[in-house]
Amino acid sequence: MKSIFFLLLVIFPSILFSQKEAAIWYFGQNAGLDFNSGAPVVLTDGQLDTFEGCATISDYLGNLLFYTDGVSVWDNTHNIMFNGTGLLGNASSTQSAIIVPKPSNPNQYYIFTVDDRNPASALSTNGINYTTVDMTLNGGLGDVIPTEKNINIINQAYEKITGIKHPDNNSFWVISFIQNRFYSWRVDAAGVNPIPITSIVSNATDSRGYLKVSPDGTKIACANFGNTNSLMLYDFNNTTGVVTNEIQLTFDDSADVPYGVEFSEQSRKLYVTTCHLSASQIMPPAKLYQFNLLSPTINTSRILIHSNNTNTRGGLQLAIDGKIYRALSISTTTQVGTNYLGVINDPEADGLACNYAHDAIDVTVGGLFPTHKVVEGLPPFLQSFFLTAITADEVCFGDTTQFAVNTSTPPTSIVWDFGDPTTGANNASTDINASHVFSSAGVFTVNATITSGATVNTASVEVTIFSIPTVTSPVNLVQCDDDTDGFSDFNLEEANTLISTESPAPTITYFEDQINAEANTNAISNPTVFSNSTMSTVWARIENTNGCFTTAEVNLQVISTNIPSDLMITFNQCDDAIDGDSTNGISLFDFSSATSQVLNALLPETNLTVAYYETIAEALAEINSIDPTNYRNTSTPFNQQIVVRVDNTLNDCFGLGYHVTLNVTNTPIFDLASTAIVCLSATVPTISIENPADTYTYEWRNELNQVIGNTEEVEVFSEGLYTVTASSGVNCTTSKSIQVSAIPSTELVDFNNSNIQIQDNSNNNTITVNTNNLPTGNYEYALDAGDFQTSNVFSNVPAGLHIVTIKELENCLEGKTEVSLIGIPNFFTPNNDGYNDTWQVSGISFQPASNVYVFDRFGKLIAILDPLGPGWDGYYKGNPLPSTDYWYKVELEDGRILKGHFSLIRN
Repeated sequence: MKSIFFLLLVIFPSILFSQKEAAIWYFGQNAGLDFNSGAPVVLTDGQLDTFEGCATISDYLGNLLFYTDGVSVWDNTHNIMFNGTGLLGNASSTQSAIIVPKPSNPNQYYIFTVDDRNPASALSTNGINYTTVDMTLNGGLGDVIPTEKNINIINQAYEKITGIKHPDNNSFWVISFIQNRFYSWRVDAAGVNPIPITSIVSNATDSRGYLKVSPDGTKIACANFGNTNSLMLYDFNNTTGVVTNEIQLTFDDSADVPYGVEFSEQSRKLYVTTCHLSASQIMPPAKLYQFNLLSPTINTSRILIHSNNTNTRGGLQLAIDGKIYRALSISTTTQVGTNYLGVINDPEADGLACNYAHDAIDVTVGGLFPTHKVVEGLPPFLQSFFLTAITADEVCFGDTTQFAVNTSTPPTSIVWDFGDPTTGANNASTDINASHVFSSAGVFTVNATITSGATVNTASVEVTIFSIPTVTSPVNLVQCDDDTDGFSDFNLEEANTLISTESPAPTITYFEDQINAEANTNAISNPTVFSNSTMSTVWARIENTNGCFTTAEVNLQVISTNIPSDLMITFNQCDDAIDGDSTNGISLFDFSSATSQVLNALLPETNLTVAYYETIAEALAEINSIDPTNYRNTSTPFNQQIVVRVDNTLNDCFGLGYHVTLNVTNTPIFDLASTAIVCLSATVPTISIENPADTYTYEWRNELNQVIGNTEEVEVFSEGLYTVTASSGVNCTTSKSIQVSAIPSTELVDFNNSNIQIQDNSNNNTITVNTNNLPTGNYEYALDAGDFQTSNVFSNVPAGLHIVTIKELENCLEGKTEVSLIGIPNFFTPNNDGYNDTWQVSGISFQPASNVYVFDRFGKLIAILDPLGPGWDGYYKGNPLPSTDYWYKVELEDGRILKGHFSLIRN
């Protein structure tokens, strides 16, 4: 009945994950890869910049969750998480961090951080700590929980950490190697067990180098970098956390120093990277070795896969495509990256058949992102992410459960045993993607024998088949008729307890038909208000906490009446002063007329009574009813809604709701001066109200009682008494008057051209008025016939003659002066079309004694123009001159000399 998907590993309920948790990598200097499509795609949006340590985690669908360098944590929008700085790892630690899902909580993750070594000691200063990230915070982007940050589990450590799933599938091992001990911390539903399982082994004096556990959880490889170096292989007991059976692996050259280690997906091959080391300097050659873990003598199975004299040390990491990727650095005394990753394409193959490709992936995407670099480290993951796993789809009783195998190598064949013998021959299948209908709800052990070429693996999983909810169907919902038309609005959720009494309560969703209920499509958007006018039968989808569902029929029945939902009766009053305050929003109401309106709205139904209450609770309890003939809205000033309750005296049905609204409007409050002295000059003065307490409607009248305006401000054209009335609400008004007196306009005698500063013959001609030598006052300015403005600057003024008018408002002073702006055109077109037929200097008529000369480009004088004349028409001695540039010289009366050129254009 319900299509749900689980990735199942050993038992259920269990830790559920797939290889997709390792689908996205961020590493090095802003480098990244996305494996979701099957092949790695270069990412260029990462904010991480690290030499070595880093870690990334995605959800089981391959969607990025967050990543870290062991110090800072970035979310999937590449922003630092809240509280996501100051973790106690280090970007120069070999394995600065590993991310572990929190068992029993799919929304939380632990970040285990490892500090780098102290220069004075192989041990680190901060040791190993863990921090919790909660993905339910910050709108699903996740935040670091402040109280669960940098919790220490060991004080000093080496730069090594790895992890693997416990066989119980409900917990993990987090493993580190320090000096001569392995430490295995158990992480389960209770959290991180601070007491580790310890195993004593040979001592290593250097902190650096990778530590990896095999995907099947049986082996551990430890690369101990440094001048006293070693590569050690151990057996790991995945049930107890104990490390045993130490084997030292050697190389072709005793000078080879191991750094990166990684197991193949089937845990059959071990790959190691080495370089040389001279004192503290890392040196080529960089080598890649393969060891066959199935060989009786693993050490002698060593094969040199690749060697080069360019690269130095670099990490190895298994990916979800089954390939192993190699970081290619050129670090020496400092850590320096390159553009490339190497790839082992067939890690399970013997020797050179593993098909290693050097410089295989360019993380700069062809050089478009040159700052993106591979350095020494790649992000480690729980090695369990790379195990072959079984997926199950449709796990509710009665469904056909679909099975598939999640593995990087496509299976050649699969033999299934569903652990359900009562189904007879149907208990087995050889389909690659098999299906089975289980005989009952319960837990079944499903086994798969998987063949991929010559390789045979087995996988086992316990699948829980869940019961579907137990329901009652059909059920009836009864509702009073709200308007005698046989239809009413239903709260469908009132049927929930009629349908199911299971605990915990299932999720119930409503649909208009059974088909949509089963498909979980087109759910009723507002089930709390659903009218039976749409349909008299709906269907409920009942889904339990396991995701299994069934359906139930719900019949809608109407038997009585409620008040129409759109009935709203409004009463308006002005604030009165009975209580001594005309501004507190309280007034006396008589809203008894609402009763007849309510009863009329319910006709032809009769036998009804109407009562009024302040709250729904009081109306339901029928206490503290209101007298509608004499009510003051003291409980809610300005605006109060009254509950109307209608009871049918013939049955027990009643209706109620907020259907009466009482509005109180304040008497308008504003200021108006009692007198005003204005200047009735070139512009019309205004008078206005001040400090209005609210938005009102205004009406201004003059002495003749004529309406002259309807805004806060009004123009006055004569002396006299003016009255303004402000209105708000219904019949709420305030009137005030002002006596206006006028003073005559006086000439501003000191205003002339000396007050004018101009900029002409430019891309932005300006006129600036200077009032320094004028009486101090409130001035306005106008140009030609334009409106007055408070700015004394006029911009973009065309060339020619202009009139500047200045007005001082307080003392009614006014002056004018004439201003000329020079303008020289860039071209003219003497084609007698009435536009630009001659070339002349604009605004020069104001300086008639000026001289204007026109030259050809060789300096020959062509014309001398009269400043008061029409200009040059493009002729010389009666002959038209050709289209080209001509030069001018203008000697102005004011002493300026202007030179330049213009174009004569003939079309």
